[in-house]
Amino acid sequence: MLSTENCRTLAEHAGDRSPDAVQHLLSGAVIDEDGLRDDLRWSFVRYRAVRAGKLAHSAVAADFLVLGQDGALEPQLGLLSLMK
Repeated sequence: MLSTENCRTLAEHAGDRSPDAVQHLLSGAVIDEDGLRDDLRWSFVRYRAVRAGKLAHSAVAADFLVLGQDGALEPQLGLLSLMK
């Protein structure tokens, strides 16, 4: 946890030398609230289904590939690593 949360401390925590990239990201960010809600719901339902043994891990991996979300498949960082 950061002591103060501003662009400079976020940038330093991310390893950037200046806050320019974080400022650019935050000032131009457009959040699709409905899309975010749907993505979170989709992920949560699949996570619970895999953990309960009702849905195959490979089926969820295929869904992520179809959606172009390859990052979810990263062995140490991705969402699917939590579903084992």
